[in-house]
Amino acid sequence: MERAKRTMSFTAVIVACHIASADMCMTIVDNRGPYDTEDKCKARISEMAENLIGVWVSFQMPMIFKMTSCVHPDNLVEKTHT
Repeated sequence: MERAKRTMSFTAVIVACHIASADMCMTIVDNRGPYDTEDKCKARISEMAENLIGVWVSFQMPMIFKMTSCVHPDNLVEKTHT
């Protein structure tokens, strides 16, 4: 009996912060994934980054990318603000 092959999955995540205030950050998690390969996830990060830059330029929001990563969905931690 063969063991089932474990499928990897990756979710695209971007953390971006305001240039003038490093504590004003946002986490953007892709809602299309997860992806079965890291390459597909990285391609999605590139697409998301391009779209975000367009939004930030149009709203004159000077943001920088602090982190881009492909993570396993089980490793995503959602924060709840009260």
